[in-house]
Amino acid sequence: MNNISSAIKNRIINLPQNSLFSIKDFTDLGAYKSVKVILTRFEKEHLIKREIDGLYSKPEYSEFLQEFVAIPIEDIAIQLAKKFSWHIAPTGNTALNKLKLSTQVPAHYVYLSDGPYRKYDINGMKLEFKHTNNKMISTLSDKSNTLVQALKSLGQENFNEQIKETIRQQFSKQDILLILKETQYVTSWIYECIKDIANYEGDDDA
Repeated sequence: MNNISSAIKNRIINLPQNSLFSIKDFTDLGAYKSVKVILTRFEKEHLIKREIDGLYSKPEYSEFLQEFVAIPIEDIAIQLAKKFSWHIAPTGNTALNKLKLSTQVPAHYVYLSDGPYRKYDINGMKLEFKHTNNKMISTLSDKSNTLVQALKSLGQENFNEQIKETIRQQFSKQDILLILKETQYVTSWIYECIKDIANYEGDDDA
């Protein structure tokens, strides 16, 4: 057990600050139950912080705030998806905020998922995974999923030049062209918007 504990501790020490990890990330070093016991002990020793059940972080301490820096909810969502082998996509205000199409900072983060419905309370904020039968989210990249869901939440009637330019600033030309290739079979009006975003003709500064 001591050898396993030392190996896990060394791996954690070498992780970047604010890294997220689950028990499964260490099961190559020991049995699941043994790893869980060790991580629980490290939590009590304040080496790591438990964000939610089964998910831990190597927290960064802010001398200015005199407290541990909170992990972004988006990072927790991504790590949970990795832990449970889900494909996820931000939706609603979560997607709009990620692409800077909304200035409202969400207190409720919502993701579509091909996994089961789940809801978490994290540091006073809510993280929700809504199950979808749409298999498209498992075939699109994260960037494509985010843009598709943001446009869907925005609505066709609200797509304009300002929105187009704001979206362009979030992606490279290469990103946009890849998204265009991946999203050929999404809802037609969304694909037309993406084609419009991808049309850099005449934009010398783009």
